Amino acid sequence: MENKEKGKIGLMTATFMLIGTIIGASSFVASGYQAEAMGPAVWLVYIIGALLTVPVCIQSAQIGCILPVEGSSYVMVKKTSGKLSTFMYGWLYIIWTAIWLPYCAHTIAKYVRLYIPGANVYVVAVIALLLFGVIHSFGFEAAARFQSLIVIILMAAMLVFVIMGIPHVKLSNLTPMFPKGAGPVIGQIIPAYFGFVGINTMTEWAGNVHKPQKNLPKAMFLCMVIVTLLYCGMTAVLCGMMPYTELGIDTPVSIASMQFGMPAVTALVTLGAMFATISTLNGMYVCLTHELHNMSCQGSMPALFKKTAGKRNAPIVAVWFSVAVAILLSFMSESIMEYIDVATAFVMVSLIHSAFVSVRLKKVLPKAYDEAAFKMKGIWYYIWPVLEIASCGFILVVTLAGSPKLLLPMIVIIGIGIVFYYVYAAKHEGAETEGEMQKSI
Repeated sequence: MENKEKGKIGLMTATFMLIGTIIGASSFVASGYQAEAMGPAVWLVYIIGALLTVPVCIQSAQIGCILPVEGSSYVMVKKTSGKLSTFMYGWLYIIWTAIWLPYCAHTIAKYVRLYIPGANVYVVAVIALLLFGVIHSFGFEAAARFQSLIVIILMAAMLVFVIMGIPHVKLSNLTPMFPKGAGPVIGQIIPAYFGFVGINTMTEWAGNVHKPQKNLPKAMFLCMVIVTLLYCGMTAVLCGMMPYTELGIDTPVSIASMQFGMPAVTALVTLGAMFATISTLNGMYVCLTHELHNMSCQGSMPALFKKTAGKRNAPIVAVWFSVAVAILLSFMSESIMEYIDVATAFVMVSLIHSAFVSVRLKKVLPKAYDEAAFKMKGIWYYIWPVLEIASCGFILVVTLAGSPKLLLPMIVIIGIGIVFYYVYAAKHEGAETEGEMQKSI
């Protein structure tokens, strides 16, 4: 059943919004390289990746239900920690979502080149970013409806590949499951975990969901089940259709679909990969613009980001500022993987920060906690934050160990945030504007 409140979305739209944010083109690309590295049991590492994401999922659902408002994670950090801590949480959230935009735009451009050889990657990336700026100028509901359409096409492409691929599966391609031993399997858990990054973003737009106490947890867990099944089904069929030694290519799913002998199906599967990135880009735009708007309402960011326009009160300045920043970042590096490494590190830092301060929620907001439809009780209230810190800390350490050069830009960005806080945010905070933060955009 869809929304009854004007400007708010129902369970299915919220679920599609989250699915689209999580499933990126990497699910169509990384699975091939994972298979080449470890063998045909790629589906297993996605199950492990999903299990590692469970603490984040449960914590996000709980925060969204205790504080069913826009930017609920930010509000939670504000209620449970100091002003600098709150600002730095929002600052890092803005940084990692901003970094994700050019990564997605460049990936879309590379898929466009499959249809239009010779197309300039930077030009296509800029056009994509501008188009999404236009869409988000019509407000959150327009972006959510667009997301639903894109996700339906994306899921159709993945399901078509799985269903049509089953008859082409050769059991000989699936054995042995671990031809290179356990070491490579452990190494591929990290990329699989990345396939679920973004599950926490629902807390950013919780206030836009109809009956959030009921629909937030349902959407969160529906999303996890659907995404896990799609990942496992697609990787199992892919490895069954082709020897794992031949899958280390950029478009393994598209190449495998050629076995169907139906160019239209191959085109749909390839289009699905591009739509996966489009949906992620759309979801990240929502997160970035909402965070800028919320922090502006708090006084931590310039007041101009509070400006809205149109019947849906779209945060128009935040939208086009996000577009400008994304375009600028898209020209700063030729390797899109450099974007994703920095973004991933900051995602983990943000999640660890959120989990650490969340243990004070019950004490600081006892009434909201008692009234929440979904919440952890007893020892589990403390176990899940600890598990989230442990899992995210593990991912962060492995990411930095693999790319130690990330430490310098991370330190610089954090340093800039601290300077900005003392130069601007600390002087402008004070007026209680939380009511503005809780309005639907």
